[in-house]
Parts: sequence; C-alpha cells; structure tokens
Amino acid sequence: MVSNDAKNTLRKETFIMNNKKNNKQKNIRDFNRLVELYKQSEEYFLYKASTQASIEASLTNHLLPYFGKTQLVNLDTSLIESWLYTLKATPPLKGGCDEEHLSESTIYNLWILLRKILDFACAKNMLIDNPCSSVSWDIRPHLPSYAPSFIYDIFEFDKFLDQLFSQKKLAGKVKNALLALLILRSNTTVAKIYTLKWSDFNVKTRSITNQASNISLILDDLSLMLLQQHKVYQDEWLNKHPAIKNTENYIFISTRYKHNDTIAKAPHANSFYTWLRNHNKKNDNDLISVRSLQLMGKVYEMD
Repeated sequence: MVSNDAKNTLRKETFIMNNKKNNKQKNIRDFNRLVELYKQSEEYFLYKASTQASIEASLTNHLLPYFGKTQLVNLDTSLIESWLYTLKATPPLKGGCDEEHLSESTIYNLWILLRKILDFACAKNMLIDNPCSSVSWDIRPHLPSYAPSFIYDIFEFDKFLDQLFSQKKLAGKVKNALLALLILRSNTTVAKIYTLKWSDFNVKTRSITNQASNISLILDDLSLMLLQQHKVYQDEWLNKHPAIKNTENYIFISTRYKHNDTIAKAPHANSFYTWLRNHNKKNDNDLISVRSLQLMGKVYEMD
C-alpha cells in the first residue's frame, strides 16, 4: 500500500507538471481560484438556485476560511483531517448554546462538497487524485441515521400555532410564519418552497401552483394575509436595495449579498431551520425539525 506521504509527494509533483503544460489552468494555484473555476462549471450551473445558495453559504462560512489561501500543491490528507476535527468542535453560526456544535448532517454535507470540488480538480488534471480518498475511515464523516421525527401533541401544536401567529408583524417573522404555514399545508420541503415564484400565485383563485415542485395549494385567509404582507415587505426591501433585482420573481429571496451581487437569490435552505430552533428555544418549546412540521401537517390535517 502506498503511504499518504508518498501520495502527497506524487500529488505535488503532478500539480507542478500539469501547471507547466496547461496554460489555461496555469493560474489556478490555490483553493480560492479552484472554487471560482468550479462555480463556472456545467455541474454547478445545473444545480437549482436553492442548492447554489446552500453551496455558497457552505463555502463562505466553512471551506474558504480554512482552505481558501492554501496552495493546491499543499492541500493534502493531513490538512483535511485537521479540518474535520475542527468542524466537530465548531458551534453553529446563529443561536445555540456554547456547548453545541455543527450537526452530523452539516459536517457530512461539507465533506461531500469538498470531495466534489477536489474531484473537479482531478478531472481538470490539477490534482493526481483526491486527497479525501485517503482520509481515515474513522475520521471521515458518514451519512447520519435519524430516529423518527418528534411531533407535538394536539395541545402543544395549538400552542405552537398561537405563538407563531401572535408575533409582531415584522418582515422576518412574517416570512418565517408564512414558510411554516406553507410547509404545514403542503407537506413539502423548504427547498421546494424556495423555488416558488410570484407567477405561481393566482390572486383570483387564491392558489399557489408549481408543477415542477408538485405544489398545489388553496390559501386560507391567514395564509393569504401573510403572503400579501410578505410581498409588501419584500418590495420595501428591494426598493431600499436597488442594486438587487428579483429577476427570477422568487416569492422568497435572501437578504444577504456580497457588494458586487446584482441578482436576487433563493435563501439558504438551513436558514428556516435556524429560525425554527431559535423560535422554539425562545418560547420554551420542545425542539422540532422541519420534517416534524411536515408530519404534523398530515397528522392534524392542515392540507
């Protein structure tokens, strides 16, 4: 078996040789530049907007701060293993107690993203092989297995709804209350709801229909009120940020952008879960997942 040290030495020699031969990729020397090239690839282009938003957040918050300035020639298995150890002690970016750390699923998804980017580098002959492949089995993240989702009993569920809709009608609270209600009514995922566009909404029939996401809803009075109020808040935000254009006409857009961004994008799929967790902590409720909302929508016949 070839040792990791021998693989790393061969990887460095191959990287140097390929950069001498390939003028097009000659300037792709560090992880930052590799990510820029990856985001121009066909693979990245074919991802849904919500997936791209999730990838962008993962890169900005976790991969680029650690690997960004690392020369590809020095990006080896030992560095990746050190990063994985760091992730297991990393607290969530928003909310949570000091002793909390990133979830197993978040760490697993970050690991998969890094592997994909380095596989891309191998396909472009910038690396001889993917250093992730040599990470020890005991260290590498694995797909977590989950217990059945917890749901509220009918009294806890009524309490949750009362808390949800008695909040002050601020922009973020209206948006997340609307999201919660749409999940309860449609039993679908946050990512699919983030693909909805204003053109999917029919004022006359009070319905939202999107065949691609298999969503078809007739809105009740509360849902309609929240949707209309959300539209007012969204228009106000876009007027205050004229550089950002909602060209895709999304019902839900992110409010976090870089200084040179001009196109509105779908929010990060994890942003709603972060809000849900913090909302339940604030109100001293048992913590539930987004999947729990979907199940409660079926159990309590919200559709």
